[in-house]
Amino acid sequence: MFMPRITDHLGTPRELTSGTGEIVWAGVHKAWGNLAIAAMPVAQGAMAPEQDTAGEISAFTDAQPLRFQGQYHDSETGLHYNRFRYYDPDSGRFVSQDPIGLQGGNNLYQYAPNPSGWIDPLGLTFEELVSGAVSRTGTKYQGAEIYKFNDKVKINGITFRKGDYFYLDNLHKDHFETFSSNHESKGVFNLDGKLNESKTKRAEKRRGPGCFC
Repeated sequence: MFMPRITDHLGTPRELTSGTGEIVWAGVHKAWGNLAIAAMPVAQGAMAPEQDTAGEISAFTDAQPLRFQGQYHDSETGLHYNRFRYYDPDSGRFVSQDPIGLQGGNNLYQYAPNPSGWIDPLGLTFEELVSGAVSRTGTKYQGAEIYKFNDKVKINGITFRKGDYFYLDNLHKDHFETFSSNHESKGVFNLDGKLNESKTKRAEKRRGPGCFC
């Protein structure tokens, strides 16, 4: 059954609704992504949620498993699956090192500088460079989510403006394709955020798929 999700400005689900618009799940998150409160209306046959002595949620955590953008709650471990690695919402850090090593920065376990304004959908560095300036479009290309730029940001000498967009190459999963609002290629970036000059050269005449944004 399809249930529309109502999200905050970063794409974190706050409510689930039925096809008629009734709220069937609602949640409030802590600063680093843990559920503080989650409830299902009594009309849905559920009881009000209970909390333990530490104030942690003890019910309904699995009713809606999506957390920060790109994360999926694992009920067995309490961790959030973040595609390339797992994230611990208690500490606000990844539990394994950045797969691209020190190319992503000196802190191999960092999620993002500020979870209220930054996102890291894949657990990789390129998103850290652009997060806060991009958002999801709801459009996919070859199975990959397309993200659009909402603000001006400069990466490795290339300036991206509102309306430009990018996606992760879903075949090799080792680079990002970026395009202008006119669908002209603006460069190919490795996962660590560095411009891949050889792939950028080959992509010069490539046209973007569009993002309907």
